Amino acid sequence: MSISQNDMGMAPMPPQDAAAPPMPPEAMPAQAGPEDVMAAQDQQREAQIEAIAAAAPQPEKPYTVKKVTGLVDAMNSFLEKVDAGVPPVEFVAEGTRIEGPLPADVFVPFVVVMSFVDQLGEYDKFVMQPEELVSDAAITKAIGLFKMMEKDSGLIEDLQEGAAPEMEEEEPMNEAERQVAMDEEDMDEDDEALMQGM
Repeated sequence: MSISQNDMGMAPMPPQDAAAPPMPPEAMPAQAGPEDVMAAQDQQREAQIEAIAAAAPQPEKPYTVKKVTGLVDAMNSFLEKVDAGVPPVEFVAEGTRIEGPLPADVFVPFVVVMSFVDQLGEYDKFVMQPEELVSDAAITKAIGLFKMMEKDSGLIEDLQEGAAPEMEEEEPMNEAERQVAMDEEDMDEDDEALMQGM
């Protein structure tokens, strides 16, 4: 027994549209396209975050929560100066010491900030390798670096300018989507012309 269009919850198509079904499937991917791209980007971002978090080094001995909180405060102060719209790093401490690697909520933002600074190429003196964060002493060094970076107006300006290209990158994507949509419109017109000629 075959399933009718009514059984699938679809309205029956008028007979004259019987030759036109290729159009809706072509239109649908264009509508779902941006959402699919966004979902893929989100998945990729999550995978990157997990990979960074997994790379957090084992400490030589447990971290002091007070030190980690100091690092979070220093990062937040620096990030606010670079871009007040950036959500702050959040760290909720339990107890007085942290057994094992730094929490992802702290380690991942540290790695991301350091990679941005490193990419600029002119501020090597501020770059600290994430694998160095193995002790309270290393965290103290990181706190000092963030305080120095916060006072470096050139670095702040370069990071603020560096954020602009990301927004520009979206433009070509939109152009491409528009081009695909225009191509599809042209195809629809061709289909109509063919149908009228038949």
